[in-house]
Amino acid sequence: MRWSLILISALVGLLTMTWCVPSASAAGDAVADAKRKAAQQLAFDGKDKEAISILSEVTAGGGGTFKDYQMLGRLYDKTNQATQAVAAYRKVLELADSSKSVDERAARVEAERKVKTQDTFTEKLDTAEQEFLKKLDGMEKEADAAKNSAAVEKIWRLRGNLIRGEGRDDRSYFEVAAQPLWVPTGFNVIAGHRYVCRTHGTWRTGAGPETECSALGFKGANNGTLPLGCLGVNIDNRERLNAADPAGFKPTVSGPLFFYMNVGVDYAKSSGMIQVIIERKD
Repeated sequence: MRWSLILISALVGLLTMTWCVPSASAAGDAVADAKRKAAQQLAFDGKDKEAISILSEVTAGGGGTFKDYQMLGRLYDKTNQATQAVAAYRKVLELADSSKSVDERAARVEAERKVKTQDTFTEKLDTAEQEFLKKLDGMEKEADAAKNSAAVEKIWRLRGNLIRGEGRDDRSYFEVAAQPLWVPTGFNVIAGHRYVCRTHGTWRTGAGPETECSALGFKGANNGTLPLGCLGVNIDNRERLNAADPAGFKPTVSGPLFFYMNVGVDYAKSSGMIQVIIERKD
């Protein structure tokens, strides 16, 4: 069952219990509660990543309770996302007051244990990763100066595969070929969050060198609502946005993300590839 159907069912159940029109605040609480119930059902069904996605909507913008972050911490633990798990448990420690209730006291004990266990080893891994990424940054500058495009592409692939290997739900790496077909990523975006894509490479919308562009596409030439040749994103076939916008993009819907080359019907002579690192910023 798709998580969206679970959410709709939960919303209907909550709203049918209300005899009068709720206030804006009450309506917001009802939606958040419906999402919590949907996330719990998804987790029960073993769909941990989907549960994380929908529960992250509840905590977006600094919202959420200690129980929301406790559940997120457990789900991140199950999906081997240690960094995010520690961040979630730290929020539990920030929000839970052990003097108020047994549940909050138990949550703090669990969070303190998890943070202590993860912190030392996670810190070592993070340090090693940052040192390697910093070294790659230096090598990329040298390769750029030498105009060695093959070396730059390899450096990007090394960097990207390291990032993808983390298995995080807030950033990853992809290679998008020059085609109008949607490229599945397995990466889910969350409504209301901003995502920024760093890109490298060029592609051609046609046969000649005059058709070559970066992920930004051609300024002043549009295909639909987006620049011709730009790197586009399609979110669950419900929303299309410009992935290469330097300011990033903020989806209004949640769901699986697909990349594509924004080109018209004449794409038979398209060529090239764009390397993409996508990261959730807020």
